[in-house]
Amino acid sequence: MERNIKPVLGDNEAQLIVTSLTSNYENQALGYIQNNYDAHVINTSSAALTVSSFPWDPIAAIKVAKINDDYVINPTSSQKAQAQSELLYVGTKDKKIISLDFFGTQVEPETFYQSIKIAQEKVIH
Repeated sequence: MERNIKPVLGDNEAQLIVTSLTSNYENQALGYIQNNYDAHVINTSSAALTVSSFPWDPIAAIKVAKINDDYVINPTSSQKAQAQSELLYVGTKDKKIISLDFFGTQVEPETFYQSIKIAQEKVIH
């Protein structure tokens, strides 16, 4: 979270403590696998700074996974296990990229570019 928010703070300092009070679980044969919430933590932190008196331009985080030929927004843990690639995109509504975390093996450049394009479209809307 810090790596994504710190560049936008400039010379200002802030301390954010995020505690997840609830979590989204998948019922995989009653094994209950917890879904990742890293994008949600970034979005929650940005929302908290936005409503505060702190000088802040909002950012948003979104995950995009490519599963077979489909792009899935904010995939569940079981969907991520099937994904050929996964992107954690953090940016602003004017398409300024704060950070990109891309995971995949032997992925075509077009998959990378398409994942960014989809993430930017979702952040804007």
